[in-house]
Amino acid sequence: MIRYFAVGLGLLQSVYAVAGPDLVAHEWGTFTSLQGSNGKVLEGLQHEEEGLPEFVYSRNRLNPIEHSAFAPMTLSAMDPDSRVLAQSQPQPQPQPQPQPQPRPRPRPRPCHGKGMECFNASSEFAAVTQKLETPVIYFYSPKPQHVNVNVEFPNGVISQWYPNAENFRPDIGAGSALSNGAMSWSVDIANQPAPLPAVSPQDIWAPSRNVNSAFVKVGEENERFIFYRGLGRFDVPFEVWSTAEGSLVATNHSEQAIPAAFLLNMKDGHGVVQSLGAIAAHGSVRVPQIPNVTAASPTIDTYIAEASTRLRQGLEASGLYADEAKAMVDTWTRSYFRTPGVRVLYVVPREWTDRILPIQVTPEPRELVRTLVGRVEVFTAQEEQQLLGQLQTSVATHTTLNLAPFGRFAEAKLRRVLELTSNPAAHVLGERLLKELQ
Repeated sequence: MIRYFAVGLGLLQSVYAVAGPDLVAHEWGTFTSLQGSNGKVLEGLQHEEEGLPEFVYSRNRLNPIEHSAFAPMTLSAMDPDSRVLAQSQPQPQPQPQPQPQPRPRPRPRPCHGKGMECFNASSEFAAVTQKLETPVIYFYSPKPQHVNVNVEFPNGVISQWYPNAENFRPDIGAGSALSNGAMSWSVDIANQPAPLPAVSPQDIWAPSRNVNSAFVKVGEENERFIFYRGLGRFDVPFEVWSTAEGSLVATNHSEQAIPAAFLLNMKDGHGVVQSLGAIAAHGSVRVPQIPNVTAASPTIDTYIAEASTRLRQGLEASGLYADEAKAMVDTWTRSYFRTPGVRVLYVVPREWTDRILPIQVTPEPRELVRTLVGRVEVFTAQEEQQLLGQLQTSVATHTTLNLAPFGRFAEAKLRRVLELTSNPAAHVLGERLLKELQ
């Protein structure tokens, strides 16, 4: 399939409207949940894991460019490849861009809680069961176009985004319910290289730019894509059960087949990845024993290379270009593959994506690919019993329960353990710890 590159500029917006048949849009993203051994999603997924650059807009900081000095960088267009349309005119060269002067720092909106995204201090953060992470939308066209994008989030709220949106709901301070979210962008796309906000090569933001897509412009803001992130409360028809004996069952309760799924386990610098294959509609895959990770298991680098290759293949099969699939995997390498624990990654059926995040792109693209990866962190039955034992020991000995090893999943895991005990003292301690985590 052809992707277009470097064409004439300066077309009037009235001309853009007829260019729809040449427009291609591709989206990828991921959403994360934590499921107990009973396959039920757990609340408390609002805590932040991957920080974002300061220029990204947030519901608790609406002037990111003014929040700190904006140091632009110029990203040159990539070399043409087999998807590129040959051009009859020379490639325009990027012009040096003046460095904007630092602006006064505004007073940021207060954020209730520790290390979490927030809308306002009254939000019911504990209700979050799904963390929508890094959906990005790329555009391809042989000519400049003006494009309007509207994303609905019926069971959630979009909390961070870039470039700036034309409008969104709910309004800031309009309520704490995780529902009826939406955001609209009005962007210009073109293949002319443009100055982008500077990020380090190690930043989570950087890999998403390594794609041969058009540049996206809103006012003075430029990027290679539209980005958004959100918090939600919704169920998907996919459950992962685990038993005290170490087995695991992944069940697809939907009418659509899951194209590809993978079981991962990482611990102490070693990891194992196991393909679960496609999971048929209303089908299940049983793993008699979750792969054990030992010193004899593949080293972290070998494990990551294998897991990355398998996931990229699944993403490309969904319709993403190879560089898009690589950008997604590179973005989430640390979170997907380097984070200790058991998890299932699966390619979400397109029908689910359209229900979770209805989208409208105008003009209508001749091709719209939307690929989400569902990430299920599996709180295994064995791990539940271990944490329950630690909680009971803390109660009996009046000592501190260390939740730091659980990172952003500490709240959700503690909530699950409290479901497993009727000990009043354990609930008193647990509720106190939950308040501290929030």
